[in-house]
Amino acid sequence: MVRRGSHIELNHLLGLDKIEGLDQLKELKTLYLQENLIKKMEGFDQLKDLKILNLTDNMIRTIEGLGNNKDLQTLLLKRNKIGTNGLDDVRGVLEAEAIK
Repeated sequence: MVRRGSHIELNHLLGLDKIEGLDQLKELKTLYLQENLIKKMEGFDQLKDLKILNLTDNMIRTIEGLGNNKDLQTLLLKRNKIGTNGLDDVRGVLEAEAIK
């Protein structure tokens, strides 16, 4: 784990399938969570200053919970399970204003 002020990396953690405690990191700007077992996008809506979110190589099926992330500029979701349920899986991208 790497943590420097507004930047956190939690990559390649064996068994990491859920993210908790994000409400404690209100000023976080960059969050890297690639190569884990995360299945659901939870708690990211509490990170209002978040600019970069990397969830590459996880088990996420639906993009959701980005409505409060007004500053989010980069969302990386390569190699997840998104799209198996059609367009409903990606509807959450529309919630993040800065990504449009």
